[in-house]
Amino acid sequence: MEMRLSPNHERAVSIRLRVLEERLALVRYLMDVDEQGVLYRRDHAEFTPDQRTRIESLMATLHAEIAGLAEALRLRCEDQDAAGKIVGLLAMTWQSLGDIRARSLRGHGEVDPGLAERLDPAVERLMDLVLRLERAAAREPGRESSDQRGRRRPAGRGRRRLTWSERVSTLRSEAMVSAETIDV
Repeated sequence: MEMRLSPNHERAVSIRLRVLEERLALVRYLMDVDEQGVLYRRDHAEFTPDQRTRIESLMATLHAEIAGLAEALRLRCEDQDAAGKIVGLLAMTWQSLGDIRARSLRGHGEVDPGLAERLDPAVERLMDLVLRLERAAAREPGRESSDQRGRRRPAGRGRRRLTWSERVSTLRSEAMVSAETIDV
């Protein structure tokens, strides 16, 4: 029996399955990579050999389920733009930084009167740097992508570029899913 989805249903299902697939890649990363920042340190997840085998087996099963469902529903593979993802993440980060200005912190309780003097200029510098980084990562208008310069990407079954409205919808959905996973 052939299943058909409306464009809206296809988009909703594709986004959720893509987020699951991306989360599996993140799980793999967190299992293998140590990170050291200024305000955080994260060692890779320590699992017993049995746990790791079970996790890897479940992840392979999940990948197979995603692939089977994608094939059954004829879901298209999204050709993601890594630079666009970077720009989107930086835009959300820029907005989030604005929420730690002294006046915004009032929603969390009384703010020391001298805090704005010290914190706000630092936040503004951070926001400016994030904005500059975002602009540096953004594709400049008129600059051709590798596809437009004559180099062809492998034509996967059903691959296509997303329309602007699909990209916005994807970013909104990813932002909502990301917001759901952030512990405040």
